[in-house]
Amino acid sequence: MKCANCKYCSYEGAGIAGGYKCTHPDIENSAKKYEEIKGKTINKSYSHIGYHMIKTSLRYCPLKKF
Repeated sequence: MKCANCKYCSYEGAGIAGGYKCTHPDIENSAKKYEEIKGKTINKSYSHIGYHMIKTSLRYCPLKKF
C-alpha cells in the first residue's frame, strides 16, 4: 500500500501545521489498536503522515493488515 495512491491522503494546512494527512475515518481506532498490539506509543498526531510524501503507508494504516 502506498500513500501516494490512496484516496484518503491529502495535503492540508500551511506552515508548521501543514503536511500530508490521512483522512480515513478509522485512523484513530487503527492507531490505538496498533499501540495495544505492539506495546508502542505513537508520539505524533495519528492522522499526520509527514511534510513530504512517504514511499509506503503508515504502520497503522486502516487499509493495511498489521
